[in-house]
Amino acid sequence: MSNYIKFLLLFAIGVIISAFIYNTVGISDTASVLLKVNIPYLTVAVVSYVLLILFWSLKWNEFIKASGFSVPVRELLTNLTVGMAVNALTPVAKMGGEPVRAYLLKKRNGIKIRIGMATIVADLGIEAINSITLIILSLFLVAFLISPPAWLLISFVFFSIVSLLLLVSLFGIASSESLAERIILWLSRRIEKINHLKGKITESFKQFQRTFRRGFRRKDTIIRSFFYGICVKLMDLVRLYMLFLSIGYTIDPIYLIIAMGLSAILLSIPATPGGLGLFEGGMIGAFVLLGVPHNIAAAVVFLERLITFWGVIVVGTGLGVYYGVGMLEKRNGKFLSR
Repeated sequence: MSNYIKFLLLFAIGVIISAFIYNTVGISDTASVLLKVNIPYLTVAVVSYVLLILFWSLKWNEFIKASGFSVPVRELLTNLTVGMAVNALTPVAKMGGEPVRAYLLKKRNGIKIRIGMATIVADLGIEAINSITLIILSLFLVAFLISPPAWLLISFVFFSIVSLLLLVSLFGIASSESLAERIILWLSRRIEKINHLKGKITESFKQFQRTFRRGFRRKDTIIRSFFYGICVKLMDLVRLYMLFLSIGYTIDPIYLIIAMGLSAILLSIPATPGGLGLFEGGMIGAFVLLGVPHNIAAAVVFLERLITFWGVIVVGTGLGVYYGVGMLEKRNGKFLSR
């Protein structure tokens, strides 16, 4: 029950912050822009987001196929949507939805949890590389195109360094047996429960590593996964551009790349569910800094969240309930042993 209370409290805080931000910008000014929205352009923006999820599913499928399994893409599409909804309902990005994705792979496709998690980690590794590249590109664009405040440059640099370190650590743990064994041994000496299960955990993790390495040793898998990853980012760009066009404003795509880099940072900060409030404030501020009128910026961010946050929650939660997933259940460490 405490898990639900914690979620509701953080969610309420996010809603209050969002309401305060829109009130500060001007609710009537924002509403006047939204009332003139061009439905065809908005529809293209929605379709581009559906295509984004499709390309992400195809990217993930490359590692599933490399592991020797065949899963229909439509299954992965619904699975990923459920995972995205869980991520939107948890404060830390990609920490709640990924075990759910592995659980659904096991439940619906018979793939062991540890193998499913290995394909997900490999998929997220490609996504992380693309996101870090985007953030670094955004950093250079910010530095050369505008005169940003110091805090923005520091945020980009800090997050780029931390992300690179985390990515190196991820690949090190996932690929090096000796490093993983040392970590498990270190933990077993300090946590009695792990000490009793040390052998089982080590064997399970070795199988996880074998699956992970198998995907990254295949050049065709890597090439196609990077291609699909680029398509994911391209759909991000198309969606944002269409949202601006839907309210009659033309923006330089280069500015959208900067905004996408900042978006990746904001959604990775562990705060409210889905970065609610933090994302709205950060993105509206970024667009205003880039020269977008405040009411236009607020309207675009509102539409963006309507599609990528509220829309995903509604659709993903509906699919999760249909598949028997407890959307707010606390996930534990039992997945690895299954």
